[in-house]
Amino acid sequence: VAGLLRRATADDALVLVLEDLHWADPDTLLLLQHVASELPGTRALILATVRDAELRALPEGTRVLADLARVCDRVPLGGLGADDVGTLVRTLTGADPSPELVAPLHRATEGNPFFVAEVVELLRAEGGLDRPAMLRHESFRIPDTVREAILRRLDPLAADTRELLRIAAVLGREFPLAIVADVAGRSVDGVLAGLERAAALGLVGPSPERAGHYRFAHALLRRTLEDAMTPSERAALHLRTGEALEHLHAPDLPPLLGQIAN
Repeated sequence: VAGLLRRATADDALVLVLEDLHWADPDTLLLLQHVASELPGTRALILATVRDAELRALPEGTRVLADLARVCDRVPLGGLGADDVGTLVRTLTGADPSPELVAPLHRATEGNPFFVAEVVELLRAEGGLDRPAMLRHESFRIPDTVREAILRRLDPLAADTRELLRIAAVLGREFPLAIVADVAGRSVDGVLAGLERAAALGLVGPSPERAGHYRFAHALLRRTLEDAMTPSERAALHLRTGEALEHLHAPDLPPLLGQIAN
């Protein structure tokens, strides 16, 4: 394969694009390692996109990334800034978006270009581009394409981990491990162990501000989990969560009455 690519670049440059490398099988990753080490000095460029956290969660993932780092340049990508979200909306709609649209759109999507494009398309279809206030409400409708993309990221998780995430989803973007443990009937250490796989996939992680709390990597992930529940499932989890709050904070309930009521 390396020889084929070298011959292909004898008379012209070649760009090979590999998307979603985290879905590759082990043999493909090994082949990529070999080819990448053989191509320096040629006019071939391999451009691969990958979600680091998901690749690292694979048995050979961490070693593959380390080996590729020795022969490749790595370009970390984050979400778009507010100005860039405005530029993307302008490109998609052909009109200058108002700050009243860009700010909540950036906040809701956290600059994920795919999410931005899909939400804009939904707003355009529903006549909401001129009514950006709807984005300020956490209950705004998530496009089906975004919901499906998020749910696919949950596929590798075991049923018990998904249940922990469902419990966490009713608590909000950030959630206390002690409440999740009480509702799930597990120890805090057991919850941490259960969330380990989700954390490895970049879905949740420790709160940077509050000890003993975790948070969802994206607000739309939490919303998707909650929206996927039936009304009875959601009501039952809210009831169990309220009971857990009462149980753990019995000596000092007044400050939490609003949260329990929700």
